[in-house]
Amino acid sequence: MSDCSYTPLFGRVLIEREIVRKTAGGLIIPDKEQKRLSVSKGKVIALGETAGWSKTFDDDGNEKSVRVINVGDEVIFGRHASA
Repeated sequence: MSDCSYTPLFGRVLIEREIVRKTAGGLIIPDKEQKRLSVSKGKVIALGETAGWSKTFDDDGNEKSVRVINVGDEVIFGRHASA
């Protein structure tokens, strides 16, 4: 899904949630229980204009912006993450 027709606004990130059906030991997790998990994994599909940037300083003390997240990165996020 690299060709996304949605563009998040401002600092928002669009994430495609990874559906986990089994644990590392091979146990199948029911859909109802997957929704109750506190942490989810996913892949970044699209970034807003200001999303994914962090301000840092170089050796001379000048402020610069660095991209810390890119489209295609795998991320872990909280269940109720929205902002």
